[in-house]
Amino acid sequence: MKTIGYILFFILCYLENNAQVAINHTPTKYDSLFKTMNFNPLLFEEMNNNPKEKEKYALFLNEICKLYKEPVTTEDISCKEYKLKRLIICGEKTEIFENRVWSWGGNFYLYNTVFALKEEDFSKRSSESIKEAIKFRENLNK
Repeated sequence: MKTIGYILFFILCYLENNAQVAINHTPTKYDSLFKTMNFNPLLFEEMNNNPKEKEKYALFLNEICKLYKEPVTTEDISCKEYKLKRLIICGEKTEIFENRVWSWGGNFYLYNTVFALKEEDFSKRSSESIKEAIKFRENLNK
């Protein structure tokens, strides 16, 4: 059943990315950059086998840190189709954690917009990343 949920999620992301589904929220800096990079979420799972897409995604993560100056930024987005909580963590490396709860009941925890996590892994990894990013930024300022 979980596999079907992930398949539905990636189909919805694909449709959203190609403007076939109306998403009624004000685009964030993340959303705008994501669209300009012209990603196809259905190809994310194949990123490790596609050096060009992997390089493009690394560039995206680098650009994210230029847009978000704080070590940790939280975005809460609500619209008709879903509620999204996004953590953008800019430390030694850029990490993005998302929890998307769909109106039809699906609840997904994602790492770097690609990799599905269990809820407990999401909480643990995001907490660790936040601590590391804050410590990294503090050391930069010394």
